[in-house]
Amino acid sequence: MDDDDVNENDVDHTDSARFEPPITNKEARAAINTLRTYVERCDDIEDHVFGSLFELEKIIDKKSANSLNQKKITDFF
Repeated sequence: MDDDDVNENDVDHTDSARFEPPITNKEARAAINTLRTYVERCDDIEDHVFGSLFELEKIIDKKSANSLNQKKITDFF
């Protein structure tokens, strides 16, 4: 089979996701803030979008709180 015969749908795109660095909670929060600023400046955005952004913030906050749980000394051995 030639390279020209390869269908793009046959290519596994999930491999590239494994090599991307993880997004931190701080980066996710900054992205939400950028989106909020963008939405606030648009005239034709419905109010429920703000609710969706708020829900995403709650998810980030929950993940942040879970990562701050105190570790036991035995967790490091």
